[in-house]
Amino acid sequence: MFIQQFHSRMKRLIITVIYFCFAFYLFGQAASTKPKIGLVLSGGGAKGFAHVGVLKVLEEAKIPIDYIAGTSIGSIVGGIYACGYDAATLEKIVKRQDWGTLLSNEYKPEFVTPFDKMDESRYNVSFPFDQKKLNLSNGVLNGQNAMELFSYLTIGFHEVYDFSKLPIPFLCIATDLTSGEEVVLDKGYLPKAMRASMSIPAAFASTEINGQMLVDGGIVNNYPVDRALRMGANIIIGVDIMDSLMTPEDLKGIPEVVSQMMNFMGRQKSNQNAKRVDFYIRPYIHGYSAASFNSETAEILIKRGEEAARRVLPKLIRLRDSLRLVAKPQTIHHLINKDTTLVISQIEVTGTDRAKIAFYLGQTGIKRDQRVTLEHLKNGISRLYSTGNYEYVNYQLVGNKKKTLKVEVKERKNNMVNAGLHYDSDLRSAMLINITIRNQNFFGSRLSMDAKLSQYPMFSGQYSIDRGWKPGFYSKLMYVADRYYRYSAGKKTAEIEMSLLNLQLAAHSFITDATRFTLGASMDSYKLGSAIGDTTGYNITNKTFFNLFAKIEHNRMDKIYFPTKGTNVSGGAKFLLNNGNNNPILIGDFSFKRARSVSDRITLLYSLNSRLIFGKEESYFHRSFLGGVQQTNYMENNMPFNGLHRMEINTGSVGAARLEARLRLWEKIYISAVGDFGMYSEENLMLTNQKTIYGFGLNGAFDSVVGPIELNLSFTNFNKDIIPFLSLGYWF
Repeated sequence: MFIQQFHSRMKRLIITVIYFCFAFYLFGQAASTKPKIGLVLSGGGAKGFAHVGVLKVLEEAKIPIDYIAGTSIGSIVGGIYACGYDAATLEKIVKRQDWGTLLSNEYKPEFVTPFDKMDESRYNVSFPFDQKKLNLSNGVLNGQNAMELFSYLTIGFHEVYDFSKLPIPFLCIATDLTSGEEVVLDKGYLPKAMRASMSIPAAFASTEINGQMLVDGGIVNNYPVDRALRMGANIIIGVDIMDSLMTPEDLKGIPEVVSQMMNFMGRQKSNQNAKRVDFYIRPYIHGYSAASFNSETAEILIKRGEEAARRVLPKLIRLRDSLRLVAKPQTIHHLINKDTTLVISQIEVTGTDRAKIAFYLGQTGIKRDQRVTLEHLKNGISRLYSTGNYEYVNYQLVGNKKKTLKVEVKERKNNMVNAGLHYDSDLRSAMLINITIRNQNFFGSRLSMDAKLSQYPMFSGQYSIDRGWKPGFYSKLMYVADRYYRYSAGKKTAEIEMSLLNLQLAAHSFITDATRFTLGASMDSYKLGSAIGDTTGYNITNKTFFNLFAKIEHNRMDKIYFPTKGTNVSGGAKFLLNNGNNNPILIGDFSFKRARSVSDRITLLYSLNSRLIFGKEESYFHRSFLGGVQQTNYMENNMPFNGLHRMEINTGSVGAARLEARLRLWEKIYISAVGDFGMYSEENLMLTNQKTIYGFGLNGAFDSVVGPIELNLSFTNFNKDIIPFLSLGYWF
């Protein structure tokens, strides 16, 4: 009896266990067959801002995203979102970027010496060369600034080499430049994969990954729906920001032509993939091109992305509710605070000799087993790139509590040929050709040779050795031709051609990245040429002077042209050893300029300039000249002033103050109102017999790809005539 009861109970237990196992199996089957949603983000350059707007709406509706596949700008938005950022954070990131700097090869100004700042701002084109030929890159932009941003945004995921292990599984598309084949990037270093996918041919240099030279994936698969399906997606939400083929009237510039070519190459594949999209989202992108990178465009296109997503939202909500789809609980990844501290236990370097990189890293203060902030690390990488010795400097942080810093660099061809073009109303057309040679085996060594070809030419050679705060060496030999003027009642009455041969030998030291002190000796040899008009009273003869000089420069302006913040201060003293007549002469000059933005469109700039002569009977070559809008001052005695012709007032000591209010009308178009106040005197220090002058100017400017284009109209109380001045291109 007992045995029968036992057998009966065991049967019931076994049946119960089998029932629950079968139930769990069915539940698991139902869960595993629940459809997966793949989000596909197409390429399209700046129009990809609309992707952010779509993500905002999908988040709001709690539509789960199981996979992301993107190309070009779609890889950037998708890759960052796959790390766990929410759409609101993405929007902040997009709107806060200085896109002009981000999509350029510019060094961060705070890490560039005053000497290099002025030097780099003179050229329209630059080409590396070796002993036999020019070495042209396969892209204009090296992508350094974009890569620094990607590396920062993905900190915490630098060790996730399998992108399917990201909070949202992700892949992106690139093109093999040698074979033309599609390359799927679903493993590796995430920032580098995104950088490869966005490498528009000719615009961005290709990216090397696993021995392949990769460029923009839009060439082969700009709408990678097929790849999202292979990841495991059953339902595709596709965001299409690709251009339709443009008419001849629409092909207005290089960005439009490049976009059209990209459309041609990947159009067939994109059309095939579009047919496999379940929920097609097409933002209204008319009026914007792949090159429309700016904050205003970002704001508009994000809104258009939201509008496009809301048009299909009812269908998505019905899908979500009918299949009982629930977005996975997910911890939102926030931007890492720049004050976060790290301990760097190891530093690994590829692409150059370790000793070289160690030298520069030592300059930044990044050392082994040292606690540094993330801001310090980012600045160190930027400073390393700003040395000019590397085409790019990438970094990767791996490890938990103690980090290994992996630095990958590509040495730059240090011999450069540079060229610039300029025109202005005073000195007319000019062309600058520069050759710069850096000796990488001798840190800080540089030879720079200029040839300015114009009616009044300039030739110079400079050799310097920069050793940071330790004293270095500086030398310069320059020949420049110019002319002096004489005015009466605003009319030119005389003109004298002259030339200067200048030799300088000095020691210099960079006290900080932005501050340089120079102490040295110089020779100035002046020679006169032909004279036109009334030169009575000039009493000028050929003369050679020997001098001692000291100078300090501090430049924290964010830009050379159209600055929005920062300070530029310089001061100097020059003692003439052989002025003659037993009258020693000391010339002191001081310049202060400050830029301050009061809004995102309005910038105030104020400046003070002075040139004081201590002593008597200074030569004509050392007198002060006031007037003009010129920003070059080879003779070191000319001070700009609105409403005066170039060098119109010839005097002793002079001081001037300026206040300028500049309004940015559009992204690169500016107008400004300028007021000048000046004092000058034949007496030392302007203590007696001072004369005052007021000048007013209205300036319109366009920050073009060939340099600033500016038109200035000005007048003074000294001369009521309105004086026009036109300038085209960078100053040199």
